[in-house]
Amino acid sequence: MNNDLWIRAEQLANRQYTTEVLTETLSDGQIVYLARNPELPNCIAQENSVEKAISELDDARVDFIYFLLVDQFPVPDPIVVSTGTGSPYSIDDSVDRVDVRPNTSEERELLFTTSFIT
Repeated sequence: MNNDLWIRAEQLANRQYTTEVLTETLSDGQIVYLARNPELPNCIAQENSVEKAISELDDARVDFIYFLLVDQFPVPDPIVVSTGTGSPYSIDDSVDRVDVRPNTSEERELLFTTSFIT
C-alpha cells in the first residue's frame, strides 16, 4: 500500500459527497439499506441499519478513492449546490427528508437523501 496515496484518499473522501440511502427487500423478506454517493459510481455499502450503511459507505469511499488514485483515474468532485447566498462554500449539515416513493419495477424505495453543501 502506498501510504501517501492512502492519506490523500482519506483527505479526498472527507469532502462533502451527497449520500443517498435506499431500502431493498431481499427474497427472504429481509430489508437492507443501501448507501451510495452518486458522484462515485459503484461505491455502495449495504447493511441492516441506516447508520451502519452510512458508516460502511464512509469506509468504502476511502478504499474506492484510493484505488482511483493508484490506477491514476480522476477522482470525481462532490456535487456543489448553490445556497442562494452568493457563496458556494457555506455548510448545511441538515438531512433533507423526502416522501418515500416505491419503485415497483425494482421494489426499491428512496428513504432519504443527505445533502451537504461545500
